[in-house]
Amino acid sequence: MFLIAVPEDAGKTHLKLLSKLARKVMETRFRDELYAAQYPTEAVATINNIVGLGVS
Repeated sequence: MFLIAVPEDAGKTHLKLLSKLARKVMETRFRDELYAAQYPTEAVATINNIVGLGVS
């Protein structure tokens, strides 16, 4: 489950992020790194490194 929080005036940014995440979840490497994360900060780092979303 992912929570995507964007400003009200962000337009379709949330749809672009969701689309990118959906494609990446199909990749074994991405899933393996997310499953291996022991802390939320590690999961965020995985998303930032692999997907390049700039999530904090």
